Amino acid sequence: MTGQFKIHIYLAQQNQIIYWCFTLIALFVGFILQLEALTFNIFAILCWLIAALLCLYAFFGQTLVVDTEKNELIFKRLLLKSKHIALDNIKEIRTYKYNVRIMIANPKYIRYDFLVFKKRRSILIDTFKKNHVKILTMENNFH
Repeated sequence: MTGQFKIHIYLAQQNQIIYWCFTLIALFVGFILQLEALTFNIFAILCWLIAALLCLYAFFGQTLVVDTEKNELIFKRLLLKSKHIALDNIKEIRTYKYNVRIMIANPKYIRYDFLVFKKRRSILIDTFKKNHVKILTMENNFH
């Protein structure tokens, strides 16, 4: 595959738990405000709208682009700065049952975990194999 390969990803890291907590807080505050009011409550609708926008951002805000011409991996984020990683700097890629983990060679402590659909994951793995990146397939989902 030449050119760019783009997929939407869902990051499977610890900060996503905090993100979803804020989303659920906005949703529940909207429910509570609407249940306490006898008439239409604009603040409840605003809370629901905020929760809906946060959900849309969570599902469509992150994109992974593999650019084989520039030989780099790009994590594009909607509101934050994109991260560029050279394919030569990728130590290994581990595939689990539901997610993919990218281990970076330098600095060693950085890794990216994300969820991706099975069909798109196989296309992504094939793209990495063509670019000579080490792929490890894990049998269980406990690592």
